[in-house]
Amino acid sequence: MNSSELALYLEAGFIDFNIETDERFLPKILTNNQQEQVKVLENLLFELEHCDEFFFSVAFVTNSGIACLIDTLKELENKHIKGKILASQYQNFTEPRALRRLLQFPNLELKIITSDYNFHAKGYLFHTHATSAKDENYTMIVGSSNLTQSALTVNREWNVQLSSMKDGALIRQMQEELNQAWDDASPVTEEWIAAYERIYGEARSQRQRAYTKIHKLYKINPNKMQAAALQNIAALRAEGKNRALLISATGTGKTYLSAFDVRAAQPKRCLFIVHRGLIARKSKESFEQIIDEHITTGLFTSGHREIDRDYVFATVQTLVKDENLHAFAPDAFDYIIIDEAHHAGAKSYQKVLSYFKPKFLLGMTATPERSDDCDIF
Repeated sequence: MNSSELALYLEAGFIDFNIETDERFLPKILTNNQQEQVKVLENLLFELEHCDEFFFSVAFVTNSGIACLIDTLKELENKHIKGKILASQYQNFTEPRALRRLLQFPNLELKIITSDYNFHAKGYLFHTHATSAKDENYTMIVGSSNLTQSALTVNREWNVQLSSMKDGALIRQMQEELNQAWDDASPVTEEWIAAYERIYGEARSQRQRAYTKIHKLYKINPNKMQAAALQNIAALRAEGKNRALLISATGTGKTYLSAFDVRAAQPKRCLFIVHRGLIARKSKESFEQIIDEHITTGLFTSGHREIDRDYVFATVQTLVKDENLHAFAPDAFDYIIIDEAHHAGAKSYQKVLSYFKPKFLLGMTATPERSDDCDIF
């Protein structure tokens, strides 16, 4: 891009949108729009793939955000493209695991703002290829998107993307801001992350307690679909039935529905079985918004063994091991829930289901049919 081309892009961006130009350099608003299948991430990846140097400054960095970029970051490492990433300790939200993943790249420099707890800036700067020094140019993205999966793909974010020659006043100002913040930041090392992990864990627990508390102030009620399903499940129990299969599309609130039914059934103990640890944690958090405060909840997954709680959220991979399964009596749980019940035909699930003798068993799935002729019904 040379100065005459840039002038055309600026004219189209700020004077007359009818002018036909290369959209790559056209000033634009970047946002996530699921209906139009547009994501901020797409622009970020494009600029990374076409730059020869980059500088990110964000308040939050999460593991999910790094996962969105990981393949491109590996390509940049192979091409020896250098980059700087500046994070912030703002609200101690940046995840230690994300920082560790970034430390693995020798072409990246990683720092974090620790002295300014109000640092909340989000900006992405790319130095783009040039055929000559006078054509050297930059692209900047400044707005609301942090380096998280939600901010790059789902959240309603607003960001402005602009391109400039190297001597443009806006780019110069952007570079000054970035360099000043970089100079004030601390290098991220494994030792720093180890010390930060304790702080991060405490902050995360405080956020979760506050989140749960505010939800307790507002009673969450079943939606129309959930209310109808709950009536049907209650009718089955009234008829003496001891199991039910809930078939509902993804995203319709099956976990909340199961929590509503558990609250109605009031079992002494409940077991919620899933196939991934992350889902177990999320399900536990959902239940805690619905059930009574005196009921204790716990995880039984890789790294967690909270088997003495009233309601236990477990992965099938952990439960299926003999030493774990036999840690519970067969009648330990009055109510058992199988998430993604279309997996229940697998040997691991069959072993667990054959062992336990609950008073009521609820399976939940969006896709009950299996290709191996196993009858989930």
